[in-house]
Amino acid sequence: MPDLSGIKVSVPLIRFEQAFFKGDSVFTASNADELDSLFGSFFPDFLYGVLNVPHQSDSALYYTNLFRNEYLPIQLMADKKFGNFKDYYKQLIEAFRLIKYYFPSYALPPAVITFIGPTTGYMNILTQQGMAIGLQGYMGTDASIYQNPIFLDTYPSYMKRRFSPEFLVADAVRNLVDEITAAEVSDATLLSGMITAGKKAYLLSRFLPNQADSILTGYTQKQLQGCYDNEQIIWDFFLRNSLPYQTDPQTVMPFLHDAPNTPELGMDSPGNIGLFVGWQIVKKWMAEQSATSLQMLVSKPYKELFTESKYKP
Repeated sequence: MPDLSGIKVSVPLIRFEQAFFKGDSVFTASNADELDSLFGSFFPDFLYGVLNVPHQSDSALYYTNLFRNEYLPIQLMADKKFGNFKDYYKQLIEAFRLIKYYFPSYALPPAVITFIGPTTGYMNILTQQGMAIGLQGYMGTDASIYQNPIFLDTYPSYMKRRFSPEFLVADAVRNLVDEITAAEVSDATLLSGMITAGKKAYLLSRFLPNQADSILTGYTQKQLQGCYDNEQIIWDFFLRNSLPYQTDPQTVMPFLHDAPNTPELGMDSPGNIGLFVGWQIVKKWMAEQSATSLQMLVSKPYKELFTESKYKP
């Protein structure tokens, strides 16, 4: 763990959902003006981006009231679930300090903003006003809001376990990792996609050093352990089928996208298994580079990284 004693960050916590659901049962134009003055551009971002209400004022108010009435019980549930949000906020601030340590020129979000949105909508977004976190996405796997047919039709059953509080911080910080690596130059090969995913996982693990690898990857602990136990078999499968330099999207994407499993490697394997392989390649390369910074890792061409890693589990 690096010495962060000299790293100070100032990122306030804003509880937007508490202001949005506060007050009378009927939301009026006056309420909208007040939120607009309090929260700047985040309020219209929330209305038109998260709630997706029409831009006509009368229609916007009508649909906003429908949403408030339906989701007020969820906001009350979230208050009980997350309390003052301080534990999560503290973890985010520590991640921000580490990001600032490794990437001093990176502009941190101006604020951490919590909100309540539709259960089938955005859960984590970066806006001009800050890092916005939809608490409706982390209410716990047994929460009643995840039992309705629309939710069940939107999210496959294997994803349901991730709608839990322990995934909140990692999901939020992952958006910052995506920004930091946005300039990554890659091509359409599977190997490029795997190493890009591996770089992101490596950064996330350095920004959140106390998070379990199963949280960082989204795998179950059993799936993750299976990957480590069978790492050589997994890599041999990719080599035997000449997959690393494949560019056909129908061949590449199944190994880089979320899924209940990777059928070719058995029902107990995770989907998105390319993430695991890429992460191991990156870890091997970093272990060989005693003076390498995370900034150098981000900019390192994937072919050079793979060659220099001498990856052979």
